[in-house]
Amino acid sequence: MTDCDSSILGNISARQFLQEYWQKKPCLIKQAIPDYKCPISPEELAGLACDESCLSRLIIQDNHDENKWQVQYGPFTDKNFSNLDDNHWSLLVSHVEQYVPAINSLLSRFNFVPSWRLDDVMISYAT
Repeated sequence: MTDCDSSILGNISARQFLQEYWQKKPCLIKQAIPDYKCPISPEELAGLACDESCLSRLIIQDNHDENKWQVQYGPFTDKNFSNLDDNHWSLLVSHVEQYVPAINSLLSRFNFVPSWRLDDVMISYAT
């Protein structure tokens, strides 16, 4: 097991995290990476979602029933985004590290997780 920068685990060691929390119980770490600035803007994320090679989806709440949601799969067009309401939707984009090199440094901070369990970085933007 590779050790990690313990600041991403709220000063819990990687060993302690894997022994006590990993696949055993929930663990919420607020502000896991203090002062982190995402290297991709919401507009750039939407642009990735328009790329045919990118896995993306929109989750949209029904206007008439707050308990109903629908999912749409990308690639999307600019029109898809311009037709959205100001609220009640989320955009999810998978494998962002393949398109934004700066995201790789984020992924590498989790090298203490067994590599076969580490898939990709998904970024969500929710309104």
